[in-house]
Amino acid sequence: MGIKTSCKHKRELYCLYKNSNDPLLKDHYKLYCRILSNVIREVKNRYFNKQVETSENKMKTIWDITRLLTGMRTKNDDVHQLNTHDNTNFDSQTIPNFQNNYFLSITGKNHNVSDKIDNSADYLNSTRNGPYPDMKYQYTSTAEIEKIISSLK
Repeated sequence: MGIKTSCKHKRELYCLYKNSNDPLLKDHYKLYCRILSNVIREVKNRYFNKQVETSENKMKTIWDITRLLTGMRTKNDDVHQLNTHDNTNFDSQTIPNFQNNYFLSITGKNHNVSDKIDNSADYLNSTRNGPYPDMKYQYTSTAEIEKIISSLK
């Protein structure tokens, strides 16, 4: 309630300042604005800090506050249908193939994705000199995994 009263008083000071050429009134108005801005900022900080402190999921609350203050909203970017310049409709199953063909066509090269997939093991072997080292697995305990997980932020 005090901030509303202060904002109303600020508007009254503004009207007085605009209708007057008094430099002292202008200085008083600017000082009042600065103090009011600091008070509002402090009240917001306390409010958001209390929300974080009382929250069970602090990171989610922090992100929610960040989205609120920055104006970011979560979007649903799922594409269910794609319309092209020639009015061809594609559903969610054919969109990836359409995009792949488009990006391959703008490179000016002829790529056959299925050949690349079939020959991927040959390609990986050709880029490495010598055989791949053997991978050795070590057994671990539940306590060790819990210790690693609890150390994560």
